[in-house]
Amino acid sequence: MATLEETLQQVEKRLEGKNFAGSDGVYQFDIEGAGSYQLVVQDGQAKVISPPTERAGVTIKMNAENFQKMISGEQNPTAMFMAGQLQIEGDMMMAMKLQSLLA
Repeated sequence: MATLEETLQQVEKRLEGKNFAGSDGVYQFDIEGAGSYQLVVQDGQAKVISPPTERAGVTIKMNAENFQKMISGEQNPTAMFMAGQLQIEGDMMMAMKLQSLLA
């Protein structure tokens, strides 16, 4: 399994060149035992930052293993939420957009 840092690099690589117009927001990931990271979508661009510096619209809490499974597409975020493998605080509609942003 990839390290958390490798997973975050995968996210940034997947985001390169995509246009996120109309999807502005800050997604925060609180990874148990590994820290907090933010996916900032602004003006049609997206980037991963750590430590968090922006006010998040939604915060998603999970362990590192589940984070890696979600990012790799191995597990569906909605199914993970229903199974209690991640917790969501904040804007639920924004959280639901996450899967399409990372696709």
